[in-house]
Amino acid sequence: MVSMLNLRSSIILRKAIYDLPLIDSYILKEIRGPFLFGLSAFTILYVSCGLFFRAASLIIESKASIKVGIYFILNSLPQVIIYTIPMSILLASLLAFGRLSSDCEVIAFKANGISLYRLIIPVMIMSFMLSMITLVFNEFIVPGCSYNARKIAFSTMAVQKIEQLSNNLLIRENSEDGTEKIIYAKKYDLQNGFMEDVVFNEFAGKNPLRVTYADKAVWEDHSWSLLNGKTYGYNPTGEVNSLISFGRTTMSLKKSPRDIADTQKFPEEMTSWEIMDRIKREKAMNLDYHWLEVQYHMKFSSPFICVVFAMIGVPFGLRPHRSSSSMGFGISLLIIFMYYVIMVTFTTLGNLNFVPAFLACWLPNIIFAGAGIYLIKKAAR
Repeated sequence: MVSMLNLRSSIILRKAIYDLPLIDSYILKEIRGPFLFGLSAFTILYVSCGLFFRAASLIIESKASIKVGIYFILNSLPQVIIYTIPMSILLASLLAFGRLSSDCEVIAFKANGISLYRLIIPVMIMSFMLSMITLVFNEFIVPGCSYNARKIAFSTMAVQKIEQLSNNLLIRENSEDGTEKIIYAKKYDLQNGFMEDVVFNEFAGKNPLRVTYADKAVWEDHSWSLLNGKTYGYNPTGEVNSLISFGRTTMSLKKSPRDIADTQKFPEEMTSWEIMDRIKREKAMNLDYHWLEVQYHMKFSSPFICVVFAMIGVPFGLRPHRSSSSMGFGISLLIIFMYYVIMVTFTTLGNLNFVPAFLACWLPNIIFAGAGIYLIKKAAR
């Protein structure tokens, strides 16, 4: 079959010897179709298995209009695309190089002095550009859209359906007298209107006024009551000058449980600057901030999955019988599953502070990138 290359391949090879950039356009043309196919397939799969049913629940159970359901899906799509772009470049590189390998074009390129390293350059450039696009999406578009999608769900779904969404709350409120209030709760139950493990800080400028620790805060009679706690008062120099223990007292927080649920942001709804600002506040309050550090570094590590998956897809595509879409799709899902198992394992270790947050987020990329480099070197021999 090597001696009987199709006419298109023969023409490309002859021109490529004198015009190397033609190789780039040829490889990118091979990548483009499978990439768009993968992006469409993975996105439709994700929407049909998840977002569609959530939107249908809004319409059927909560009597929302079809327009609201569509608006919910549209605001959820940017988060979906962040996940499907890396999957699509993996499938595209696998199928494209599978096709080149099955038609013996890779062998013909090598016979004309064009190495595998040269062939993968356009793939790596494309995957890097996709990483940059994903990074921008993740920072400037996804947070606002994800927040809008959740507000739609909060405003239309039954309360009992969403109480599990609120954990590790951090609430800020400014009083008319200029006092800043920062409330942290380890757990928050929207349905029953209570917080657990509450820390209530009050500041005048940068100076602490009072810090209250309570086992629980309960919403009753349109106000928050703190149960079983202590309040530490501070003098202007920052030293503790009073201590009051209580069984029940009123917390001067105006927001109702519903108000808190509507304004509370989760990490995926925040920019990296917002996450870093929250980390600084939680550090100052001696709270557990490690899970937030993991979310911060994930903002930067997750876009580069595109580059890692491209490096993995090329050598896998060069193996025999990898050019069919069904085979490529199956292998892609297997690789994706393996990657996310490792990623979840490391991020869990990072959340528990067993592994530094930076390493927890970047080690899966490093491991798979190392495997990709090894496989590419092996395939290039």
